[in-house]
Amino acid sequence: MNTNTIRERFPLHYYACINSPQELLEAVNSNEVDKRDDWGHTPLQLCAILGHMEAAEVLLNHGANTDLETEEGWSIVQESISSGSIELADKTLEARNRVRATQSAEKVAGLLQTLSNAPDFYCEMKWDISSWVPLVSRMCPSDTYKIYKSGPAVRVDSTLVGFDQNTWKRGNVSFLFKANESGCEVYEINHEEGTISLHCVDVTHPETDSFGLDSLSSRLSSALTTTRIKTDDVEFWREKAGLIGFRTDRVENVSGYECSVYSTSGIEVISRARVEHLTEDQRFELAEKTSLLESLVSGAAVPAPPTDDLEDEATLTREEKIINYFNRGYIEPLRRRQKLQSDKCQKFKARVWLTENHPLSLQEQLLPIVELMSTNNTHFSKLRDFITLQLPAGFPVNIEIPLYHMINARVTFSNINSASQPVEGVMCLEGESERDPTTCVVDAHIFTPPSHYIRTGGERTGREHRMYQSEEEMLQMALQNSLLNGATAGDEGNEEEVTWAEALSEMRPAREETEIERAVRLSLEEEQRRLERLREEEDAELERIIALSLSEQ
Repeated sequence: MNTNTIRERFPLHYYACINSPQELLEAVNSNEVDKRDDWGHTPLQLCAILGHMEAAEVLLNHGANTDLETEEGWSIVQESISSGSIELADKTLEARNRVRATQSAEKVAGLLQTLSNAPDFYCEMKWDISSWVPLVSRMCPSDTYKIYKSGPAVRVDSTLVGFDQNTWKRGNVSFLFKANESGCEVYEINHEEGTISLHCVDVTHPETDSFGLDSLSSRLSSALTTTRIKTDDVEFWREKAGLIGFRTDRVENVSGYECSVYSTSGIEVISRARVEHLTEDQRFELAEKTSLLESLVSGAAVPAPPTDDLEDEATLTREEKIINYFNRGYIEPLRRRQKLQSDKCQKFKARVWLTENHPLSLQEQLLPIVELMSTNNTHFSKLRDFITLQLPAGFPVNIEIPLYHMINARVTFSNINSASQPVEGVMCLEGESERDPTTCVVDAHIFTPPSHYIRTGGERTGREHRMYQSEEEMLQMALQNSLLNGATAGDEGNEEEVTWAEALSEMRPAREETEIERAVRLSLEEEQRRLERLREEEDAELERIIALSLSEQ
């Protein structure tokens, strides 16, 4: 393609590349603002990659989507930071948070309405998170979520409330989701402290103009990271049991159900980190802080593309580089900074235990609950992605999936409709015959906040409990410590997630060291001191042996 062809096919992309806001303004109304070019980039993504603030403002003013990612998984905010355009990062982050908050609220309200048509139920979802890396394994929390559903109301109970003095702090917290005509209400209830925090979401009149700018300080001083799990080539097969020649399909009992056991292959976890936005001193400091996890983490490095042709483009004019990009996909010569990225890829296997006789429906009851929880949580999103694959027939009573390249999760569903163990407020109803599934009736008081608790309104404090977030921060911390030059006490902001609290309060808090980050940091420092003591003891023993050898001579 020559310049004229490029202008004809991708006018917004071309004007974004040359940073021409006036020509963009003339063309933006007659062209699709979020159209991707042959290499998967939107005009706004090109502005972020190249650091073109003026052109980006035109696109933002005309509704360009700030929540799209590049083919490698980088957000527009991350690309803006990498190019050094902090003002653009601020603007895109504010717009993206506003859109995500509205979409998240609408999604949850819609899920509650969908659940209102499904049969009521109770179940317990146990998450066992583990890692083969010792330092990470002992930081992995496990919890059992108790899920109550009645009509358009959902309650989720959790016992994991924080981390203190190198141990996980357990408690008793509940989260109520109640649909109403205008949207939904979300209650956060701390039963031990006797407090209630209420957030009301009106999806018919969403507040979209009161967002504050997210703090970028932590992003600017730490590695940017992204993780993708590819499931395009996943295959399922039945596991076998018994001696060779007498092998049969494996069947195991899980939570009282006879389950067929399936294994999967073709799951790839790709983790990436970038540091070109950091100064030389910051990169050196990051390298010094690289934890012991770095030497433990397996996973093949993804080879970088050949650079011979890219080096040849150094002598080309900017117009020639732009033409080369549209023809060959070489964006690197156009960047304001050289891209400094490290990639790791590892293949995993997953397992699933399926039963054909289960009281719950995967599509009508389980999937909407997982969708509800995944609105602000990455590992629930990964569970959703797995169970929405073309699974073999049956209900997944037990699932083992990778979350990151050194962390796995085992999710088990049990005590369905309180059939195995009585639960207060839940009355189990047996079927008319053994083959009929159990049902239940959930008392209305389960979804009524205690009247004697203290209401704190929509305000949140730094010590307030946050749904799912402790586990997610731990996973992000472990991930970042495993990436080259990225072990800097993790940055949950790099994951580009908006939590429920952020969506409802319309403001993301300033970034501070989280409890789990502090716990992992202290654990690593303790391990480092132990290794130093061992080295000192070995040196002393060596000196003693040398001295003894010399004295014998």
